[in-house]
Amino acid sequence: QELRVDCKVPLAIERTVLRWFRSAVLLPSLSAYLLSSQFLVEQLNGFLLAGLAVLFVFWPLSHFYRRSMEISKPSASGQPETDRTLPQALSVCLITILASVLVVQAILANDSD
Repeated sequence: QELRVDCKVPLAIERTVLRWFRSAVLLPSLSAYLLSSQFLVEQLNGFLLAGLAVLFVFWPLSHFYRRSMEISKPSASGQPETDRTLPQALSVCLITILASVLVVQAILANDSD
């Protein structure tokens, strides 16, 4: 039995990737602002956010491409599984960036005392 794809599914996938791109536009802007600061902690935060912004663009794009290929060549495997790896991994990245910046700030605050 072949999987039938509703005509709304490709549009939903496009909307999802556009939402990711909208978020990805905010990160480089914030990153550039933080990189222009004179404080080391803010520059570190800006540098890490710049790397995350690249991830915010290319990972959803590859996910979009893979989903588009799955839809264009439906198989007998049935309904595709919902993949929650992307939002979870990017959330972990944001949490890690925040934690690392807080640790660096605490270390620098102890050194200045």
